[in-house]
Amino acid sequence: MKFPQNFIKKILLISIPFITYNPFTNLLHTPFTIKPYSTYVNFKLNETQKAYLEEYIQSYSENFTLIPVKMTTLEPPEFFLSVNIYNCTSPVFANNNKEVTRCEINTYVKLRDKIGTIIMDYCSNGLSLDPVELFSLPKHAIFRKEKSHIVSSIENEKIQFALKFGRNHRHNASNNNVSDEDHQQLSESLISATDNIFYKNGVIDKLFYDSSLSKARIEVPDEFSSFKFRYKDLEFTDIHNVFYFTDEIRFICSLWDNL
Repeated sequence: MKFPQNFIKKILLISIPFITYNPFTNLLHTPFTIKPYSTYVNFKLNETQKAYLEEYIQSYSENFTLIPVKMTTLEPPEFFLSVNIYNCTSPVFANNNKEVTRCEINTYVKLRDKIGTIIMDYCSNGLSLDPVELFSLPKHAIFRKEKSHIVSSIENEKIQFALKFGRNHRHNASNNNVSDEDHQQLSESLISATDNIFYKNGVIDKLFYDSSLSKARIEVPDEFSSFKFRYKDLEFTDIHNVFYFTDEIRFICSLWDNL
């Protein structure tokens, strides 16, 4: 028997009221802390890939359309798929002290009058709850710092991803020859697309954030190895760019806000 999402949400409100800030609303608010080195690996979509992804998400909700975004302040807007990999903690997890690794396959959409980021699919090494599949069991998901490099390896039925990257330490802030590319900032359009996190069925997580995102420092690696990425029937061979956050990012999430 499949329960509706709003029923599951009400069960959550009853069972874990300690993470509900306002008992007079029907909103479930919980903090999330994204640990340092949270990474975006971005792929510019060609027309075939764009049509494939748009058809896929419209099979869940036909009103979605893909939109172009600027990833950083130095780039023009394009249609992107982003692999967002990070470690995080939250009271909503069974073990609040344990970091959970999560990888999201995202693109950027408009749904009627709202723009945002859509999670097309994800993989996590922890038990996950979402309004599409409801419960998702832990899968292979590794994201960690090893000396001067970040290592990631993700695998489930739809996602196979691996990448090792780092920075050449000969380039640093004291080097007068550092280019503008080493001082990139998130674009306003990418930050705005973080306000609404869509699931494929149109349910929204509403994110609230502070300067840890709006003033975030990002770094651009220049050493890559062990790359592979397949998502569903698409194989991606060309990375457009990669950036990662040097510090933690703090969110308050209103889960399934529009139910």
